[in-house]
Amino acid sequence: MHAYSHLLFLTSSFVMYPKSYYELMRRNFPNPTLLISNGEAGRGNNLQARFVFELKPNYLQTLPDEQRQFWSDFADWILCDRLRRFIIGKFSDS
Repeated sequence: MHAYSHLLFLTSSFVMYPKSYYELMRRNFPNPTLLISNGEAGRGNNLQARFVFELKPNYLQTLPDEQRQFWSDFADWILCDRLRRFIIGKFSDS
């Protein structure tokens, strides 16, 4: 199951995945010990208590095989130019 085949843009601020895909996301969520702080991720130091995982190759390599494959596939989709152009086109003023 791929994210892009199931994504629905419902409104300008709400994105919904089917329950089955959302459950896959939850099941593949990284171990909390692998998360990094906002500051370490280069997102400023104001929210040091907020932890994230990044969809970058060097981070994805730290995940177990099944999780790495899931999040690599997700990253390929969510970060692709086609989706970026769609979103920009959908929400641009022109």
